[in-house]
Amino acid sequence: MKMKFLYSLCWGFLRHSRFILLVCASACWSLQASAQPSGTVLRMAGKDGPILRIDAGAHTATVRAAAFDAAKERVYTASDDKTVRVWQLPEGKLLQTFRVPILDGAEGQLYAMSLSSDGRWLAVGGWTGWDWEQKASVYIFDTQTERLVQRLPVAAWTITSMRFSPDGEYLAVGMHGQGGLVIVRRANGQVVSADTAYQNKVMDMEFDRYGRLYTIGLDGFVRLYKQDFSMLARRAAKASKDPVGLRVSPDGEHVAVAFGDAPVVEVMNTRDLSTALVLKGPASTQKDFVSVGWSSDKQFIYAAGEGVGTAENMYRWRVTGSSEKGASPGLVVSPAPQAIRVTTSRINDLWPLSKGRMLFITDAPSVGWVDASGKVNQPIVSTQWDFAAAGPSLAISSDANTVGWTAGGKSALFDVNQTRLQAQPAGSNLQRALTQAAGWRLSIGPDLRSLNLNGVAVPLEEYEKVRSHAFAPNRSSVVVGTEWALRSYNPKGELQWMVRVSSQVWGVNVSADGRTVVAATGDGTVRWFSAQTGQELLSLFVHKASNEWIAWVPGGYYTSSPYGDKYIGWHINRGLDVEPDFVYAVQLERVLYKPNLVRTALGGSGGLSKQTATPASPAPKMTAAQMVQMAPPRVRVRLVSVDAAKATARLLVEAEQTGPQMQDIAVYVNDIPVTPTNERVLRQNESKQLKREFEVPLGRKVNDIRVEAFAGVSMGLGRTQADLPENAPLSTEQGNLYVLAIGASQFDLLPDKMWLAYAAKDANTLAEYLGSEQNMPFKNRYIKVVSDTTGDKPTRSNIVQSLDFLKSATANDTVVLFLASHAVSNAQGNYFFVPKDVQAKDLQGMVAVDNPQTLLSWQVFFDALRVVAGRRVLIVDTCQAKGIAGKIDPNALIKRSASSMFALMLASADNEESQEYDPAGHGLFTFGLLSALREAQSQKTGGLNLRDWFAGSARIVQRFRDRSIGPQTPQLLSPAALEQTAFLLKP
Repeated sequence: MKMKFLYSLCWGFLRHSRFILLVCASACWSLQASAQPSGTVLRMAGKDGPILRIDAGAHTATVRAAAFDAAKERVYTASDDKTVRVWQLPEGKLLQTFRVPILDGAEGQLYAMSLSSDGRWLAVGGWTGWDWEQKASVYIFDTQTERLVQRLPVAAWTITSMRFSPDGEYLAVGMHGQGGLVIVRRANGQVVSADTAYQNKVMDMEFDRYGRLYTIGLDGFVRLYKQDFSMLARRAAKASKDPVGLRVSPDGEHVAVAFGDAPVVEVMNTRDLSTALVLKGPASTQKDFVSVGWSSDKQFIYAAGEGVGTAENMYRWRVTGSSEKGASPGLVVSPAPQAIRVTTSRINDLWPLSKGRMLFITDAPSVGWVDASGKVNQPIVSTQWDFAAAGPSLAISSDANTVGWTAGGKSALFDVNQTRLQAQPAGSNLQRALTQAAGWRLSIGPDLRSLNLNGVAVPLEEYEKVRSHAFAPNRSSVVVGTEWALRSYNPKGELQWMVRVSSQVWGVNVSADGRTVVAATGDGTVRWFSAQTGQELLSLFVHKASNEWIAWVPGGYYTSSPYGDKYIGWHINRGLDVEPDFVYAVQLERVLYKPNLVRTALGGSGGLSKQTATPASPAPKMTAAQMVQMAPPRVRVRLVSVDAAKATARLLVEAEQTGPQMQDIAVYVNDIPVTPTNERVLRQNESKQLKREFEVPLGRKVNDIRVEAFAGVSMGLGRTQADLPENAPLSTEQGNLYVLAIGASQFDLLPDKMWLAYAAKDANTLAEYLGSEQNMPFKNRYIKVVSDTTGDKPTRSNIVQSLDFLKSATANDTVVLFLASHAVSNAQGNYFFVPKDVQAKDLQGMVAVDNPQTLLSWQVFFDALRVVAGRRVLIVDTCQAKGIAGKIDPNALIKRSASSMFALMLASADNEESQEYDPAGHGLFTFGLLSALREAQSQKTGGLNLRDWFAGSARIVQRFRDRSIGPQTPQLLSPAALEQTAFLLKP
C-alpha cells in the first residue's frame, strides 16, 4: 500500500509542484494490470537488455533542476530524461553528459541536484534506485574525473530536493510523501540527522552563508535548522497555502518563498521567519510562481512559473534600499514587477548566475538566462519536434509509408520506401486523422481523464489523460493516444490492445488500408504500429534544427541521414554503484546499419503482408549478451596540459575492452585525425586495456578532441576540449599531398561491351595534374597511380597493396584517394568496386552477389582511410558505361563516410547515371574536377578550397551533361573543417 500511496501522492500535488512528475503514475502499471479490461498489453522495452534512448545533444524531457559553477562558468541541468548535462557559458556548448542506472518507466528520472560550493561534487537524485530497492539513492559524481564515485541509499521515499552545506561536508536530502528530511555526511554516507515530522513532501531547501538550512514543504511550513541541524524555527507561510520554491538572499538576511497556488512571493526575515513583505504578480496573466531567485548582486528578486496562454514571463522586482537599520534590515522594492517574456514553456526553476544574470529552466526542454539589463539569452533549446503542437497536423499516405507534420511554421515529410526526409510540399496527398465517424459517439472529460465510447465508460489508469484519437477509415475501431499509452477499442468500448510508450501521444492516425497506426509522441519520435496487434514496427527521430534523422526497427537495425545515427543509442546498466555505459548507434554502424530492413518494415516482401495484414517477423531485440559480443571499448580522455607556445595539448587516454578486443586507437582534433598510422598500433597487452599519453597539435583557439578505439565491428569514443589563449600563435606548418588514383577500364574476364572508355584515363590525368600544378600549398607531393596503363594493373590484390601508400601521411598532410571503374551494390546496399580481374560469378548483371570474392568492398577503402592521418578526401567517379551502368546506393557511401569523418565526393546521386563526356575524353565528373582546377588557376582571383572545387565541378557537370540521359547531381559530404582544405593558393 505504501507504494501505491506514493504514486497517488506525487500525482495528487501535480499542479503545485515544481517537480511535475509527468510519468510518475506510469510506474503503477504492474499494480493496475488487474484492473484493465481484456485485451493485449504490450511493453515497448523490458529490463533484460540494453535500453534504447534518444540522445540528440540536449535534454529530451522536462528540465527539473540546475546548478552553477561560477569559477568555470558551467551550468549543470538535471531532467526527466534521466541525464545530467554540463553546459559551458555563454555559448551553451554541451561539455559532458552524466548518466545514472535506469529502467523503463520512471526509474532514473532526476528531480533534484546540488553542486558543492567548490564545484567538485555533484549530487543528483529523484526516482533513483526505487524500483530496485524500494528506497531512493543519491548519486555523487566527481566533476574533475567526470565519474560516478558514490551511491548513498539514504532516502525512504523518492527524492525531491537536495543541497550541499557550504563546506561540502554534508548533504541535505528532502523526500516525497512523509519521508521528510535527512542529513548525510558526504564522505561516508552516514545519516547524521533526520526530521520525519513533515506532513507532506519537502519541496525546496537552501543553506545560507552561515551554514543554517531553510526548507519548505507542502504541509505549508517553513523550517530553519541550526548548523548542528537541530530545529531553530518553524512557522506557517502566510502569503498562500502551497510553498514550493525557496531561495536565501546573498547576504543571508532574507528568504523568499514562492507558491504553487498563486502568483505571490513571501519575503521573510531570516532572524525569526517573520514576513518582511509580500510581492504579487498579475493574477490575470500568471497562474503561479513555482520558482523564485535573488540575483547574485541582490539587485533583483525574480519569480516565474506557469502563465496564462502561450507566453511565459519572468517577473522581477528591483531592490531599491532598506527601510530600517539593525541586525536584519527591511527591504524596499519596486512597487510593480517588470515582466520579461522569456519563453513559451512553463518555467520550473531559477538559479542565480554571476554578473547579475538569472538562469531559467523549462518544460520545453530549454535553458536560458536574463541579464541585468533584461535581455533574454536562450542558447540551450530542444532539439526535437514539438509534437504537442504538431500532433494534430499528423498526416499519412494510404499505406502509411509516407508521413508528414507541421509545427512552428516548418513542415516535414518522411518517405519510408525511399528513406528520405524533405520539406512537406503544399497540397501533398496525405490524409489527416479521422476524428469523427458515423456510428461512433466519443466524448472526453474536461480534465482529459475520462473516456466514453458509444455510451460505455472506458476505464483508464489513474491520472492517465487522453491526448489524441483517430478512427480507422472503415470505422471498425478507434485508436486513442494517452499520457503514456496507445490504445485500440472496438465499437463496444472493449480494449483490443494497448502498448506502453515513453511519453505523451500527441497525435495519432490510422492508414486508409487499415493496417498501420502512426503516432507522434512527446519524445520527438514518430512511431508505426500494427493496427491489428499493436506491435511496434518502426520508429523515426528527426532533429528539428539540422533535419538529420534516424529510422529504426525494434531489433535495433537502422538507416539514417549522414549524421542521424548519433541521435540514438543504448543505455547499458553496469550495476547500481557504477556509471552506466552509453553506446550510440554510429558506434555500431557496421553491424546495425541496414537500410533494406527499414525500407521494408511496413510492407512489400519484408514487411506487412498485403494478404494477411499481419506484421512480418521482426528482427530479434538486442539482448545484453549480444551487446557484450559487439560492445565498443570504453574510452576516457583527460586533458593533462596545454603548451600555448607550441600550440599543443597533452592527453591521457584510458580505454578498456567491453566486447571485442581493441585493434587500434587514434586522436582527432577538430575532426582531423592527427595520429599517424604507425602510432595507432596497440602495444603488447593493450588490446584489452590501455593507458597512454598523446601530444597533439591544436589548430584553433577552441579545439574539439575525439579519441576512437576501434574493435573491428564497433568503435569506442571519448571526447574533451582544449583551449588556447587568445594571444597564442597557431601552427602554420605546411603539409604534404598524397594522391592515390585508381582507374580500371578493361576487365579481362568480362565481355568487351562491359568495358569502360575513360576510367583509367581519368585516374591518370587527375593524378598528373595534382602532381604537376605549381600553385599548390604543399611542401611535397607524392603521387601513385594504379590503372590499365601503369605497371601495377588495377587488379584486386594490387589495389589492396597500393592503399598502404597512404599510411605515410601525418597530421598536417592532405590525402586524396580517387576511384574510377564500375561500381555495384548488393541487395543490402553495400558498395563494391570492380577491379580489372573481377570474375563474372560475383556479378548478377551489374548487381553484386552476397559475399563476392573478387570485388572490393567499401570497407577496404574506408578501413584504409580510417587509419590515415591528415585531411582525407575520397573521390568516387564510378558507373560510367553507357547502357549498362552499374547499380550503386550512394546514400550508403554517404552515410558511412560521415562516421569515418573524411570528405566524400560522388559523381552522382541516387538512381542517376554518371555520364561520360566524349568531347573531352573523360568521365563527366572527372572532366568537371579538372576544369574547375584549371579555371581557378587561369582566373587568378583567389585560392581554391575543397568546397569551391566541388562547387565548380558540379556547375560544369550541369552545363555539359546529356539531358536525354537524365540528371547527374554530384554529391559532397564533408566535415566543416575539411571543406576549407586548400588545393590552390591565392596569387
